[in-house]
Amino acid sequence: FDGTQDMEFKLSDLIEDMLNDEIEGNADNIEVSFYDNPYDADEGGITPRITDLQKISEDGNWVKRTYYVRFERAVNCYTVRTLTVTLVHPVPVSQVDVCDHQNNSQETITLANYNVIVANGQNVTVSYFETEDEAINNVGAKTSITINGNLKLFVKLTYKECFTVYPVDFKLVETPEVTPVFNYNFKDICDNNNNDGSELIDLTQFESNIYSGSKNVRFQYFTTYNSSTQQFSGKINNPTQYKIEQNSTVYAKVEFNDKNACFSVSTININAEYLPAIVLKEAKLEKCSYDSSASVEFDLREAIPQLFNQTDNVLPLSQLVVEFFRYETNANARDLSDLVPTLFIAPKSLGSLWVRFTDPQTNCYSVKEIFLQTYLPPKTTLQTIIACDRDFDGFNEVNLMDYKDILVLNFEPY
Repeated sequence: FDGTQDMEFKLSDLIEDMLNDEIEGNADNIEVSFYDNPYDADEGGITPRITDLQKISEDGNWVKRTYYVRFERAVNCYTVRTLTVTLVHPVPVSQVDVCDHQNNSQETITLANYNVIVANGQNVTVSYFETEDEAINNVGAKTSITINGNLKLFVKLTYKECFTVYPVDFKLVETPEVTPVFNYNFKDICDNNNNDGSELIDLTQFESNIYSGSKNVRFQYFTTYNSSTQQFSGKINNPTQYKIEQNSTVYAKVEFNDKNACFSVSTININAEYLPAIVLKEAKLEKCSYDSSASVEFDLREAIPQLFNQTDNVLPLSQLVVEFFRYETNANARDLSDLVPTLFIAPKSLGSLWVRFTDPQTNCYSVKEIFLQTYLPPKTTLQTIIACDRDFDGFNEVNLMDYKDILVLNFEPY
């Protein structure tokens, strides 16, 4: 099939494999009829049948036509099967752009990486040869090749018994000139919030160091890059808020905005040197509400010994500014509108506040939660205890602990 010719064929020649071996021996008493839709095939009428000889006149490189075959042995004893006829004219693309990653007019490529592009979306097997005769005779297929400027290869596209051979030009295409490896030493970084060894960084700040050309480009960032397959993984969706460890490597993919999909890669190595962290632990303050009111005053400074242990920290406590906030977000942002006094009246039970320790010399900080627990005092009840004077001496020994369950009511924090 050359993509334009009309193709005639008999449907009966195409159904031989549709009957299994057991039925083939008794095929004489099976009536076969053809239809162009499943509804007529299921009804089995004579009028809607189509002829055995069919012709497909549609042009294209991949033409499909579906028929419906009814096999009937007796009245209402039948089955309907689908028969798909595909006319294949495999045609590759005429030119393939290959990224010249070093812009040195030379690139060694693995040809299998271009199969999808060359096949142009067709479900075919792709082979590459240096000459047309080699392609026709299937001799000397290439798996990789070095391109110097431009290169013509003969591509063989195979689909079952059909194949075609076409010349395809492989053309090197300019890529953005980038700094191949960019090393950045990130010194004197605040390891905020308890020495977790990671901080957020804006990767886009390095773009001017990576590319300085005049053409517009776009950047994408990934955590992994395989240079042999030129495949990326681990896309960084928000490069302006990327969490780095002490030593981190990311890969910048740089593409021209107005050109093809060719790209360059820059490896970004980030070495972070952290300032001494402020290490805190959670704290809990407990108070008794003797007047049974719902509001209790806490001196938040009493939580500092629980929060800050000097042995865990390099910075002395005397160097730090301690502030208390109602909400964690405001504590991290140091929103002074949310600042609470050190003598704080808790408006409800089982609440919590947030404390921020800040080094004013570096503005490094850590934030931690303080839990506030309020209790009601135990309540006693008036009870009469009856004791028996068994020796009639007018004195009795009573163990009051035996009566604590009726003298003291159970109480819960609120």
